[in-house]
Amino acid sequence: MKNILLFVFSLLFVISCTQDQTETSAPRTIDAEEFKIEKISGSNLEKASKYNEEGKLLKQGFLKNGLKTGQWIEFNIEGKIVSVTSFWDGKLEGYFIGFDNRGNLEYQAYFKNDKLDGKALKIKYGKTEEETNFKDGKLNGLKIKYNRTGKVIQETEYKDDKKHGFDKYYDDEGVLESEYNYKNGKQVGGGKVNKK
Repeated sequence: MKNILLFVFSLLFVISCTQDQTETSAPRTIDAEEFKIEKISGSNLEKASKYNEEGKLLKQGFLKNGLKTGQWIEFNIEGKIVSVTSFWDGKLEGYFIGFDNRGNLEYQAYFKNDKLDGKALKIKYGKTEEETNFKDGKLNGLKIKYNRTGKVIQETEYKDDKKHGFDKYYDDEGVLESEYNYKNGKQVGGGKVNKK
């Protein structure tokens, strides 16, 4: 398990280090008193590790010039991974993945220049509950919610964090119940579709 974790950690670190960055928000640093800092020989990186009172590892990642960079991993008290977060020069850049207390994937998102960008997924018991699209930190595109059996129960179009386009609701069998139309966050039409 430790070898797999080390491989994943190293792979994600290499991937995140190859990404180009521009600065727009405050970089993330750490409280050096809470972390054990180790220089990495032959590089300008440091490994930062945070432990609890019992000596169990809680967080670990890399620093470059005092800023978070590469993959930062957070662990629960049992040593299971809670999250893996990508940084570059102290800013969120790349994938974030979160896990539930059993180690199952619970959330997945991508950050670009410290903002959500691309598809974000909420997952429960191995099934997608919600799929959301972001551009430059704002909801843009289709947001889809699913029921326990994987059928779509809601589809909503967004533009710059506002409903813009259709907003559809389905019953548990996937039959369209109602549809509304929005423009810049204001309802401009629609209503009940399916009368049972």
